[in-house]
Amino acid sequence: MRTEEEEEGEEEDEEEVEVHEHYMVEVDADIWGVFITEDGRRVRVKKLDSSEMRWIELETLGNKCLYVNPNGSFAETCTVNGMADTIYFNQFHGKRGVFYSLKSEMYHSIDGDFASEEAYGLTEFYIGAWIKPTI
Repeated sequence: MRTEEEEEGEEEDEEEVEVHEHYMVEVDADIWGVFITEDGRRVRVKKLDSSEMRWIELETLGNKCLYVNPNGSFAETCTVNGMADTIYFNQFHGKRGVFYSLKSEMYHSIDGDFASEEAYGLTEFYIGAWIKPTI
């Protein structure tokens, strides 16, 4: 159990950021939230500590990659080198899909031709779905 002073110190350290988009994802029976500021410059992932009902910021996704959009989100264990620690959105740079890397804190196109610290200029599709093959 944390003391009141510890909680107050944490609140002072947390920067007030206006969240523009947010997504919830179940990851190994835990609830994770993906929070994005209006300018798309900050993407934060937090895990819900259900015992204390508070969010804990994650610095890494470990071996997970997240797929998020307004119609549904899910997490996968990534076995392909370089795919872990990434968040895939329903956004495109031209005709190329875009993901966000927590490691670099940047948006990247899937083909590697684009990288940016912000989502400015990306095309977002509000209607869409993830297709997950089961072979």
